Amino acid sequence: MRYTATQSVERSVRRIAGVGLIVFSLLAVLQTAREIALWTYGEHRYDERALEQQPVEFAGHRISVTDDQSTDSVPSETETHGTIQPIIDGVPLGFPSIAGVRRGRRDLGRYHGWYDAWVFRDRRSADSVLYLARRVQPRSSESPRFELTTVDGSTRAVTRRVLTGWQLAWSFPTFRSTQFIRDNTWTALPLALGDLLGFFPLAVLVFPVGTAVVGYLLARRPRGRHHAAAV
Repeated sequence: MRYTATQSVERSVRRIAGVGLIVFSLLAVLQTAREIALWTYGEHRYDERALEQQPVEFAGHRISVTDDQSTDSVPSETETHGTIQPIIDGVPLGFPSIAGVRRGRRDLGRYHGWYDAWVFRDRRSADSVLYLARRVQPRSSESPRFELTTVDGSTRAVTRRVLTGWQLAWSFPTFRSTQFIRDNTWTALPLALGDLLGFFPLAVLVFPVGTAVVGYLLARRPRGRHHAAAV
């Protein structure tokens, strides 16, 4: 029997959906391999150290963070909405931004999830660089950006950049220093397996093999008598 126009459209839609699933599956595998390679490279190339105490003193600079919240006498991890301002050598760095403030803490853990400080030492050159990472998100409905300030241990040079999630996975120090302030921002490594698992229905638990198989079944051309048009 000959395909009707409706059946032809349905087959086209199925084929497009199938190809889409296959592409997503392949991209997820490639990005997962990329993420593994990034971590492996970083672990072999850098010695890293997360900083908790403030102020941070590095390469002759003194960096601290102030906020508009009071400090509780009783230690607490309760987060309060506030505004923070990084300061370097007594001069404001960038602009004030909203953040969750743990008023029961006095160290950088006070801004957990919003501000972090890391030192990376290159094992090849023995050079050290301080990375100061801040999450910038005016409203919860907006995609966050990330202010990244670096201090070179050799030249004392200070560099400040504002990046989007898509730009964080191009170097290990950038990716690692923003790890705990990204709030699972999936754009850091788009289409990695761990990111996409939450986007697919429960019926496709075996990912990406399951989605690739389903995609193939949807996209393949009919064979035998279904492929021939009846006269």
